[in-house]
Amino acid sequence: SALAARTVIIGAGALLGIRYIIGAAFAHYNCRIVFNRHPPRNLRALQKILGVVRPLGIAWRALTCTLRCRPNVYILGEVRCGTTTLASLLRGRLGMHGPFTPWVHPLAERKESFFFVGHYWGLVDPTFYRMCFPLRLTKLVYKLCRRTFVVFDGCASYLSAPWAPALVQRATPRPLLIVCLREPVSQHISWWRLEQASMAWAKSLGLEEEWVGEP
Repeated sequence: SALAARTVIIGAGALLGIRYIIGAAFAHYNCRIVFNRHPPRNLRALQKILGVVRPLGIAWRALTCTLRCRPNVYILGEVRCGTTTLASLLRGRLGMHGPFTPWVHPLAERKESFFFVGHYWGLVDPTFYRMCFPLRLTKLVYKLCRRTFVVFDGCASYLSAPWAPALVQRATPRPLLIVCLREPVSQHISWWRLEQASMAWAKSLGLEEEWVGEP
């Protein structure tokens, strides 16, 4: 009917509006935090950044954070120390559940939440940390089916962020911590290559070299 069609159109328009507002706000904040650059001033660049973030997922999970569980396991380590590989093995071989990540990127997908390093507009309150993890209902279903349900967060940055340990302890009083290390020379060479790839990624998103501080 006409009423049903109008309702669908209005609902779709509302979702697009929410997506744009939250996505634009998220992109504007993280251009400075993640890329150390001033936000783009043109619509085309903003559209590209909106294509690599998940604003509707952020909104839904923020609304349902009290219904979600906490992680049991934390994967820690410096950059390029094998945390991504380990996270993939935990998911694929052991069936563990990784976190929601606000970024659409293969190195972060179902691996790291970025929550305690402030990507969510600087919010690091452990109360809202649950938004990054599965619903408790999912955990209950696994329990009823007599299946193991283990959740992890593989945000390597938690090892070097001085404020993270206290926040992790508040969120998960008795966590299992897995620390990944690597021989420093090869680790730094690999890190340099990753940074070069990150610079190329930022350029592909339309971010100019308008640095917030020193590059």
